Amino acid sequence: MQRFSRVICVLLCLISAHSFAGSATSTDQTAGTVTWALTQRTHALRETQAATLLTDGRVLVAGGSIPTYAELYDPVTDTWAETPSMGYKVSGPTATLLQDGRVLIAGGYSGGGLSTTSAALYDPVSGTWSRTGDLNDARQFHTATLLPDGEVLVAGGSDRNYDLLASSEIYDPVTGQWHRTADLNVARAYYQAVRLQDGKVLLTGGNADTGALASAELYDPVTGLWSVTGSMSNARESFTLSLLPSGKALAAAGGAGAIFLNTAELYDPTTGTWAPTGNLTHPRAENAATQLPNGKVVVAGGFGGAYQSAEVYNPRTGTWASAGTMVKEHLCCHTMTRLKDGRILVVGGEDSSYNTQKNDELATYIP
Repeated sequence: MQRFSRVICVLLCLISAHSFAGSATSTDQTAGTVTWALTQRTHALRETQAATLLTDGRVLVAGGSIPTYAELYDPVTDTWAETPSMGYKVSGPTATLLQDGRVLIAGGYSGGGLSTTSAALYDPVSGTWSRTGDLNDARQFHTATLLPDGEVLVAGGSDRNYDLLASSEIYDPVTGQWHRTADLNVARAYYQAVRLQDGKVLLTGGNADTGALASAELYDPVTGLWSVTGSMSNARESFTLSLLPSGKALAAAGGAGAIFLNTAELYDPTTGTWAPTGNLTHPRAENAATQLPNGKVVVAGGFGGAYQSAEVYNPRTGTWASAGTMVKEHLCCHTMTRLKDGRILVVGGEDSSYNTQKNDELATYIP
């Protein structure tokens, strides 16, 4: 199974209505004005961490690199604080905000790059971690999706032997246990998944032993079954998948073998088909993405030469425009989390020389 390089570093970007000195600025009639500037740093360098917006507006960053502790970002004070130890080290886990406000951390890889079955819960009220039931299958490079009933669906990924998984399982937050559900039609890792407006889960792309995939599947939480749906126009892995206000899903960029893509396409759940939309300016893989309050989607960084660039997608016009140039390079593995005030927190990245970074940035966005 082909694997893209993984990252260590921290980038913080906030999209707001203020301006900061010592910054790089980009103006675009479609995207607006974007300003990036360095700001506070996290306490630890992290690689393939997970970031989650809590119900109180703080952001939990867990896993990655050396520390067993997680960190909390407070957007009101613009500060980071350490949490107690998770109890184990993990990189590349998934993080899911449960309906009761707790955060479920599941899977990933530990020392030696071996997949893990470990799972943990963070309680923001008590500020403590506790272990919960282990996954049935050790897995990394998977996804976790919150279902309408409050349970969590985990699917695919790769096991401790780096073999691809077709298995799926569901976490019950009431019992703290996992139970198996139907297998995927195609085993895969490095794919993306998103819950659609009808409650079904769209899973698409990724990597198989034969290379990048274009195929897609739908999980129905009522029947507990996966079904094949329309394939993407381009096979892609290590891309982003965003649910738009229209109910369509946007797949952007990614890689296919040694090729980095600048294409994007839309999935229409009413027809079960994909259609091309506007191309990105820069090809990129392992880019990060998040959605602005106005429904636009911002992507930033990634392999393919777009280490410092960011772009914004307008779903009304189907076009991309510049979202500015970051102060530092951010090669891959960064997360983007939209804050409650509309700003965006981005964590993770490595420069084009694969040097670990520990730089935080602020971005100002004026539509």
